[in-house]
Amino acid sequence: MGYQHQIIAFFGLFVFGAPPSLADESDTAAIENVFESYRSALVSRDGAAARDFVSASTIDYYGFLREIALNGEPSESSQSTLIDRMSVYRIRVEWDAAELSNLSAADVFVYAVDDGWVGSNLGALDIGGIRVFGDSATSVVVVNGQPRQWGFTFHRENGEWRIDLTSLLNIFNAVMVGQLDQAEMTETEFTDYFLRSVGYAAGFDDAIRVPLDHDVAN
Repeated sequence: MGYQHQIIAFFGLFVFGAPPSLADESDTAAIENVFESYRSALVSRDGAAARDFVSASTIDYYGFLREIALNGEPSESSQSTLIDRMSVYRIRVEWDAAELSNLSAADVFVYAVDDGWVGSNLGALDIGGIRVFGDSATSVVVVNGQPRQWGFTFHRENGEWRIDLTSLLNIFNAVMVGQLDQAEMTETEFTDYFLRSVGYAAGFDDAIRVPLDHDVAN
C-alpha cells in the first residue's frame, strides 16, 4: 500500500473504525521500545539499525522520492508537496542516474539517516498517551514532560510494531511552508537557501528540475 493510502486509511479509522482503546502493557512496552530504538539509531546516525524499526509505508515513501528523482517530469514533481520537492532536489544533487538506479528505496532511507537528513535531534523527544486501533496505534509527543498536539503513528507488521514516519508528512510540510512564508522568499530562493544550508555550495540550478534519467534517455 502506497504512503498516501496509508495516511487515508489511518484517518479513516477515526470515522469508520472501532473506538480507540488504551494499549495493554505489552503493546505499550513494545511501542515504547520501538520508538526508543529508532530514536537511538537516529541520534547515532545508524541507518541500517533505523531501517528495522520503520514501517513499510515509510520505505515506500522513499521509493516514491527515488522514482520522482529518476523519472518524474517537472509537472509531476510540481504536484507534490513542498517537502517532497525539497527531498527530490536533495536526492538529485546527491546521486547521478546510474548511482541512484542501483539503490533501493531502503538504501535511500538508510543513507538519509546516515547522512543526517532525518533529524538526529529526536533525542529531545519522548512519547506518551499510546492508543491502539487494532494493528495501528497513535501516540503524542512529549517534550520536557509536556505533551504536544501531534504525535507518531505505529503499525503492527508481521507481529512487530513499526513507526510510520509518513503520518507526520503533512505536519512537516506545513512547518516548511510556514518557514517559506516567514522568509518571504520565492520557492526557488528557498530551495537555493535550503540546498546551500545542507552543504551543497552550488545551490539551486534549473537542471535539478529535470529527472536524472532525462539525459540517459536522450
